[in-house]
Amino acid sequence: MIPVFKPSIKRKDMDSVLTCLVSDFIGYGEKTKEFLHLLTGFFEADHAYGFRDYSKGIGFALDSLELEEGSRIVVSPLSPAFYFTEITSRGFEVLYADITPSDACMDPAELQKLMDLKPAAVLLHFPLGNIPDLEELRAVDLPVIADISTAFGTDYKGVPFSSFADILVLNLEAEGMITAGGGAAVFSSTRKYSAIMKTAAQVIPEISFLTDINSSLGLIQFNQKESFLEKREAIKEIFMVSLMKGRHKTFSTKDGVLQIPFSFPVLLEGHVREVRQYARKRGIRTHAAFEDSALARYQLDSFSCLNAGSILKRTILFPLYPLLSKKNIEIISKVLSTLP
Repeated sequence: MIPVFKPSIKRKDMDSVLTCLVSDFIGYGEKTKEFLHLLTGFFEADHAYGFRDYSKGIGFALDSLELEEGSRIVVSPLSPAFYFTEITSRGFEVLYADITPSDACMDPAELQKLMDLKPAAVLLHFPLGNIPDLEELRAVDLPVIADISTAFGTDYKGVPFSSFADILVLNLEAEGMITAGGGAAVFSSTRKYSAIMKTAAQVIPEISFLTDINSSLGLIQFNQKESFLEKREAIKEIFMVSLMKGRHKTFSTKDGVLQIPFSFPVLLEGHVREVRQYARKRGIRTHAAFEDSALARYQLDSFSCLNAGSILKRTILFPLYPLLSKKNIEIISKVLSTLP
C-alpha cells in the first residue's frame, strides 16, 4: 500500500545523525543553534527557539503573548484539536471563526464578527498548506501567532510570513514539510517578542529544547529543501491534470502565491466511503483531511461552523511527498482521473 505520508529521509542522510550519536554531546548545542539560525534567516524572523514537541512550541508561543487569564483566542474550527488543549490549559477561552470554502482558511469576515467579544489574539492555522488572506487578517489589530508548518517553502507574493504575524511556529515532526524527527521551532518577528521569549526561555528546563541529534537531521533536510519543494510542486501538477478529468475538485490557490503542497486534498462530490474503498483496492491509502481538527473532536456550534462542517465531511488526502516513486505517481494519477 502507498502510505499517505512518508518522511523525506534517505539512508545516506543518516551519516550526520550517526556522527552526532557517537559524539560527546547530543543535547541542546551547536547543531541546534546552527539549524535555528538558518531557519530564522529563511523566514526573515528576528529570533528562534527549538522544542522537542510540537505542542510545546504552540504553548510557548501562547505564553509569549503574556495575556491575562480569561483572554479569548480566535482559531479556525479546522485547526488541530490540540490547540484547544494548549489554549484552555492556560486559562484562556477559545473562539471559533468559520472558514472560506475555497481554501479552508479562516475567513476574515468571520473574524471581524467576533470582535465584539473582544478577542485578545489569533492563532492562525494554514490548513494543508493553504494560505489565508493575510493582509485582511493582519488588518484586525490583534497579536497573531501563525502556524506555518504546512506552508514551508510557499512564496506569498514575495513577502515573508514574518511580516504578517508576531510569532511563527514550524512543526518539525515526522510528517512535517521539513523534519527533524520531532519537535518544533518558534520564531519571533519583532524585538518585542524576542525579549519576551528570552525571558520565558530562561525558566524552561533544558530537557524541553530541541536536541543536536534532531537538529543534525533538520540541517540535512534544510540543505535539501530546494529539491524537496520542486518535487512536491511537480507531483502536484501531475495530480491536478488527472483530477480535472473527473468531477471532484481540490482547493484553489490565491493569485500571486506560489504554494508548495503539503499533501493532495480532494473535495469529493460523491460518497466518501466509496472513493476511499476505490483507492484502497488499487493500493493507495487515503486519510480524512481534518479528522484531528477541533471540529472533529469536540462538539462545536454547528451553525457557526457551517462551511467548516461541509469541508470536514468531504475532504480526503492522497499521498504527495518527495519520495514517491515514478511508478506510484503513475498509479495515483490514474486513480485520481477515474475516481467514482
